[in-house]
Amino acid sequence: MLYIPRGVAHGFLTLSDNTEAFYQMSEFYEPEAERGVRWDDPTLGIAWPARPLIVSERDRNYPPLPTSRTNNSEHECLPEPTRRLGSWSPA
Repeated sequence: MLYIPRGVAHGFLTLSDNTEAFYQMSEFYEPEAERGVRWDDPTLGIAWPARPLIVSERDRNYPPLPTSRTNNSEHECLPEPTRRLGSWSPA
């Protein structure tokens, strides 16, 4: 089990066939409140261990993050990138 606090962006990539992911939310789903970031956004610099085979249309269509803190209301709640996020490597 993994706990992700409210408001924290998260994503996952399964590395084996027939994997099921199940998650719960603390509130009822509200589509108009949904936000997201592209899994491959270069601003985040995430070194995924593999390229995903399936990405939902919604996730493919998120706009890229701004590279500076200009007036960009689409991502106004996102902080300025200050460091490259960690990478993962298989054991």
